[in-house]
Amino acid sequence: MPRIPPSLLRRAHRISPLLPPLLKTTRTLPHAILELRWLREHAQSSTHSNPTSLLHSYIHRRGTLCEPLQYILGTQPFGATTILCRQGVLVPRAETEESATHLSTLLPKNAKVVDLCTGTGCIPLLLASEKPVLAVGVDISPSALSLAIQNWTHNRSVLKPTSKVEFIEGDVLASDIDELVYSIYACFDEIDPLLREDVDVVVANPPYISAGGYARETARSVRLWEPRLALEAEEDGDVFYPQIGRIAWALGAKAVVAEVGGWEQAERVRKCWEGMGWSGSTVWKDFAGRGRTVVAWREGGEWVVNGPNL
Repeated sequence: MPRIPPSLLRRAHRISPLLPPLLKTTRTLPHAILELRWLREHAQSSTHSNPTSLLHSYIHRRGTLCEPLQYILGTQPFGATTILCRQGVLVPRAETEESATHLSTLLPKNAKVVDLCTGTGCIPLLLASEKPVLAVGVDISPSALSLAIQNWTHNRSVLKPTSKVEFIEGDVLASDIDELVYSIYACFDEIDPLLREDVDVVVANPPYISAGGYARETARSVRLWEPRLALEAEEDGDVFYPQIGRIAWALGAKAVVAEVGGWEQAERVRKCWEGMGWSGSTVWKDFAGRGRTVVAWREGGEWVVNGPNL
């Protein structure tokens, strides 16, 4: 990582002596200014007896300790929702927000959605805020599931009145998927016992970074603070995708949608899923033009074909 020019540090100090520590983490002055504003507002809105002292502690945590901004502020906007964030659970990303928001425009009304590796629950909650859906989020982490349930409570006022979201514990990588599939079906039966249709779409943002990529490509704040379990995956980052395809197929899903780390991985996942029998597949580009989301479908699921950035 290139060093910050001393002239830029001096310029930042002239604006505010609190900016240089943030600049070391944000790397650009506009971002440092924006983060300082958010941190100051957060400190001033607290009940702390000394907001100035609290602000300085925030600056230390963000600038010196490289703690993610969302862990300090405690939230991350995500579509119409406000997602609670805490250490031990992955912070929702802008790329995920983009693909989930686009998916919400494609979903049929009252769609049945399964979100594997749900984390904070941000994807099913965003979908439930945009359209009436029945959704089940699955994660192996008790900490993530606890936070996802809190996020459901925190965002109830912005969810569509007929949307229903539940979260269950499950291991996507289990050698026998029957137990997980049964648990998901049982959860849908509890949500609406009269609804018998198959799942419309399985969504997933699994760990997809290889061990080498984790060391080379992730930011220092990510390596220091965010859970490696939610980021790194074996088999060059691909280990989750065959299982996601199998689970989606077993659930009778019309489509499967999963986030990936770039074009090369996207092509590997696409070929894997087509080899399982999915009728077709394609890759959605993100706002930076990078292959970000792989989608596959069978008859009746062709509505997922077009991505957000054609």
